[in-house]
Amino acid sequence: MDTSGSICQHSGLVDSGLTVKESVIQQHLTHYKQATETAREELAVLQTKYIKLQSQLLVSQSKVASQEATLKNLKNAKQEVAETQRRCETLMRKADPLEGERPPLEQSVKLYEVECKASRETDVEREQLLSASRVNELNSSRQVSYRK
Repeated sequence: MDTSGSICQHSGLVDSGLTVKESVIQQHLTHYKQATETAREELAVLQTKYIKLQSQLLVSQSKVASQEATLKNLKNAKQEVAETQRRCETLMRKADPLEGERPPLEQSVKLYEVECKASRETDVEREQLLSASRVNELNSSRQVSYRK
C-alpha cells in the first residue's frame, strides 16, 4: 500500500479546508470592517446632530431668559403705574380743601393719567410685539429641530 499518496491527498484536503476557513474568516472580517465603518459614519452624523441641537437649545434658553426678563420688567412697570395712581389719588384727596385750585389740579391729574396710559400702552404693545416675535422664533427653531 502506498501511504504517501493518501497522505498527500489528505494533506490536500486539509490545505483546501484551511483555505475555505480562511476565506470565510476573511469574508467575516470584511463584513465586520464594513459594519464598523458604517457605525462610525452614523456616530459622526449623530454627534453633529447632537451638537447642533445643543446649540439650538442654548439659543432657545437664552431667548426664554430674555423673555422672562422682559416679563419681569413689565410687571415692575405695572407696579410703578399702580403706585403712581395711588399717589395721584392721594394728591386729589389732599387737594379737596383747596376748592379754588381743584379744577387745575384735576386737569393736571387727568393730563398726567392720559400721558401715563399712553406711555404704558406704548411700552406694553412694544413688549408684546417683541415677545410674540421671540415666541415665533422659538417655535420655528423647535419645528426645525423636530424635522431633523
